[in-house]
Amino acid sequence: MKIVMVIPSAIGHLNPSFFIANQLVKAGHSVVYLATPEQMGTITANGFTYISSPTVLFSSDNPLMAKGGFWERCAKRLTTNEVIFAKNNGALFIEAINKTKPDIVLLDAIISYNYWFIKEHVKVVLLQTMLSTYQDNTPPLTSHILIKDGSTWWAKLQIYWQWQRYNLKTKFSVGTFLGDSHYATTKRIFNEIKDFDKLLLKRKTFQYGIVNVKEVILSPASFDFPNRKRQLHQFHAGLCLNNSIESGITEFSQFLETLPPNIKIVYCSLGTLALVHFTRREGFYKKLVNVFKKRSEHLILSLGDFDKTTLGVLPKNIHAFQSVPQKFLLGRAAMMITHAGLNSVLECIYHKVPMLALPLNSKWDQNGNATRVVYHGLGLRGNINNLTEIKLDALVSDVINSDFSQNLARMKHNFENDQDKVDVVNLIERVVNEFKNINL
Repeated sequence: MKIVMVIPSAIGHLNPSFFIANQLVKAGHSVVYLATPEQMGTITANGFTYISSPTVLFSSDNPLMAKGGFWERCAKRLTTNEVIFAKNNGALFIEAINKTKPDIVLLDAIISYNYWFIKEHVKVVLLQTMLSTYQDNTPPLTSHILIKDGSTWWAKLQIYWQWQRYNLKTKFSVGTFLGDSHYATTKRIFNEIKDFDKLLLKRKTFQYGIVNVKEVILSPASFDFPNRKRQLHQFHAGLCLNNSIESGITEFSQFLETLPPNIKIVYCSLGTLALVHFTRREGFYKKLVNVFKKRSEHLILSLGDFDKTTLGVLPKNIHAFQSVPQKFLLGRAAMMITHAGLNSVLECIYHKVPMLALPLNSKWDQNGNATRVVYHGLGLRGNINNLTEIKLDALVSDVINSDFSQNLARMKHNFENDQDKVDVVNLIERVVNEFKNINL
């Protein structure tokens, strides 16, 4: 069976997909990735074939669209014809699909191409690299609100308001960009599809779902709130950590050997898309440096594209890198300061590393992940936008000096003894066979 993976250009999305892809290869299937050129090296390094293809249908989905100030973003939005942009990218995408002639496409749920599969009659299963995004008895993933008992009238009112607030913000953001919503644009593109509205599942955050399209959540159910209602078309794949050997381990291991023995290591990474999510990194990093130059722990910073020379000469206990082998480092770290991306959070739990979760904004799932970290007693969270050095120092001390070990060990045990996870390979094979039988 030939399978095509379509994943956006973000490590937090690619890494769990590699776990699923490796399972499929072990079962005798072939896997090809459709992605943008900047991810070719990562994909081929993990042993998979790469084909160039756009991974955004709408220009506003491009992370670079979010860069710059308000008026700059509006100018970008005004000068882009979404219908033409989406039609052109859709045509390139379908051309790449037709080259591979797959039995099935595994599509990241954040990508809007699921509409094209309705038109082209290609079988697709969605891979969700976030927790469930559907509206139910829990707040949306963009919300930071922590509700321990969702059965009370007050809790239900709070949850209802959080969803109304999310919907209002979504409508407002469409207005400020002076353009149509994804829905309106898509409806114009696919006006020949009969009963288009009836095919959409709208009660969710981010992209709409499609009726009768199965969705595999690449996370254990136990990390979510215990009262979460799973949709009938949703399945949990369990812990999907990419176990391939990280690059740079030998050199980084040699660096760790130069540190004083028995020293506590604090690791900080704000993720690969921090440049889009957070424009005040320099101020935060400087606060972090000022805090740790007075502390005994060693701080290891993974800066991504941020210019570390901006931070000046660093104290001996602070070490800045453009990137580090994260899974390897978590095996040594006493805590992690994280933006609360799901991939990083799950890796911390696997390595039993407590977290200080600092979501970068409320546009994606970071707030929801950070809230669950606190709910399950796996660490603490803070507001990166109003953190003073005193608050930051206190939060680091609280995480370092508190005992989260039992909760982390219990959650890892739940991951390893997951009764809710589905056999993803079997599910995909079943979907393909059902599709073939229908079309005989």
